[in-house]
Amino acid sequence: MAKSMLDYTNLIKTKFDRKPTILTGTLSAGSTSLTFTNAAITATAKVDIYTDVYGVSPTAVDDSTVGTLILTFDEQESALSVKVVLRED
Repeated sequence: MAKSMLDYTNLIKTKFDRKPTILTGTLSAGSTSLTFTNAAITATAKVDIYTDVYGVSPTAVDDSTVGTLILTFDEQESALSVKVVLRED
């Protein structure tokens, strides 16, 4: 029984030791899409998207190509900072 508890503890430790991949970019004023390219963009990755303007979020997210994430926004009057956090289970 002690061995199985140890194995379970190691599994939990391994899962929580994984660091997320953080990507940042800027959507230029007047632009509507922002493309990120990174090997951490996979079919199983969990994607969290943040912007520096409250209430502004993508109108579409295209992750159909492994390694590429395309975010579409409504046209912005000023530049918009965007952060993407990728996590694997």
